[in-house]
Amino acid sequence: MTINTNYDLDPYDDEETLGRDSAIAVRVVGTKTEALAPHFGACTTFTIPQAGTAPPVQILTRRPTREQAYVFNYDSANNIVIAESLGKVSASPPVGYIIPPGKELKVESQEPYWAIASIGGDADSFDTVGAEGSATAPTAGQAIATLPATKLLEGVYQVTGNYYVDGTLTAAESDNFKLVAKGNTISQLLYPQAGGMQSFGPFYIDFFASNPTNITVQAVANGGVAAVYHASIVATPYPFTPQQNLNPVLIGVRDEVWLQQGGSK
Repeated sequence: MTINTNYDLDPYDDEETLGRDSAIAVRVVGTKTEALAPHFGACTTFTIPQAGTAPPVQILTRRPTREQAYVFNYDSANNIVIAESLGKVSASPPVGYIIPPGKELKVESQEPYWAIASIGGDADSFDTVGAEGSATAPTAGQAIATLPATKLLEGVYQVTGNYYVDGTLTAAESDNFKLVAKGNTISQLLYPQAGGMQSFGPFYIDFFASNPTNITVQAVANGGVAAVYHASIVATPYPFTPQQNLNPVLIGVRDEVWLQQGGSK
């Protein structure tokens, strides 16, 4: 077999003659890529603190071969906020993707993620509400301050407040205040003829949405003609530090594991 070339004339000419056959040029245009499906191992659990009580928790590390992960919120009342930046979930309020109670979020990212809990549910159910008012020369049973039933949710309230009289005080102002709820006098409020601001409570009052009534501070009898009565009322749901809003929240993270090292080939 003889090989004839003309390299001496054209060193870049790749034409070769092998006997009576000519070589065929082959060009590699690409390689086949095969994506390997992920599978998931056991669920890893994390205890996530409430925002403002402790630092956020890192739940995913940076992994270039990750295609997806799942984060499940096991809590029944609180949201979880996750973000690829520690600064976002450390903000007040936290910024990121919200996972409601009992829901799962798919993460399609290779970045690290942090998580923090954020109070969810009916936020209004834990609100403190108040009212204030005044009346000049009130008549017997006249309201001085009224906390309307429309501001109250069903449950037990701890009720406190203040009251005083200015203007011209007479003997009529002595002990001439009472706290009324559900149509009943909860307590007559003592008041010295010399005047001065006084406080009352705490009183614990059940409120039923099926039979809504106002909470009021009223005059027991007619006040002096030049006396100005003042009162304020504060109602705080009791107990006012619900445990579900203080306890950490449990979440589960399923991060994929590739069938072969490297993720794809």
